[in-house]
Amino acid sequence: MGDFAEAFVTFLPSEVGGRHTPIAPRDGNYYPFLRLGDALLCIRFIEGPSSIAPGDAARVVVEVEMPPAEQSPLVVGMELDLVDSDRVVGIFTVARVWRSAIAV
Repeated sequence: MGDFAEAFVTFLPSEVGGRHTPIAPRDGNYYPFLRLGDALLCIRFIEGPSSIAPGDAARVVVEVEMPPAEQSPLVVGMELDLVDSDRVVGIFTVARVWRSAIAV
């Protein structure tokens, strides 16, 4: 489990290269990437509206998939490409970042 980030995500419309189907952030099964320079950072959507369609925008919470000892490279205010199936499908703007809770 990694860090968490709250962000504003804007999905591109399908006709300009965005996704063809909506996502369901609360289902926890959407794993896109954020382009960080030359690297891709895996994230998992875990909270937001029940559905986000291509062309729509929403505030979401994601889990940043990082090894336990590492800290997320995300910084508040960053705007990153949201990558799915090797293409940019949206813009991801970081609003808040926090570390996961430590289980005892």
